[in-house]
Amino acid sequence: MAAAAVGGPKDTAALNEARDALTSALRQIAGYIQSLALTNESDILSSGFDIVVPGKHSRTPLSDPVVRLDNTVSGRLGALIWSVPNAKAYHVQYCVGAGAWIDLGIFPSTRNISIPNTTPGTVYSVRAQAIGAPHNTAHGARWFP
Repeated sequence: MAAAAVGGPKDTAALNEARDALTSALRQIAGYIQSLALTNESDILSSGFDIVVPGKHSRTPLSDPVVRLDNTVSGRLGALIWSVPNAKAYHVQYCVGAGAWIDLGIFPSTRNISIPNTTPGTVYSVRAQAIGAPHNTAHGARWFP
C-alpha cells in the first residue's frame, strides 16, 4: 500500500494502460450506440448516454481564478479546481514556462487531476474550462488560468 501511494514507473504504466483500455472500450460502446441510429430521445437516454448537441453548450473560460496547484508529491503536480454548478466535465490544459498549451484531458469531476512527470523547480501554468454549464450561471463555462 505504501508503494502504491507513492507510485513509481511500474504503477504509472499500469495506470496508463488501464486508462487507455477503458477509454477504448467506452469509445467502442459509444460508436455502437451511434451506429444504431436511434431516433427517439427516450431510446438514446435509455442506453445510458447523454444527448450532446454540438454548439449547444459552449466552452468559455471561468472568470474567477479557481485553480490551485499542489506540489506535495515530487514528479507530479495536482490541479485543484472548484466545481461549477451544472458542469458536465472539466477540460484541463497545462504548459511549461511560456510554451505551448498541452491537453491533459477531459475529466468528469474536479478530483484527482494531476500533471505527471513534472520537474521540480520548473514553472507550470494550468488552465481549465467547465463544459456544459449554462451561460446564466455565475461562473459560466469559460477558460480560467
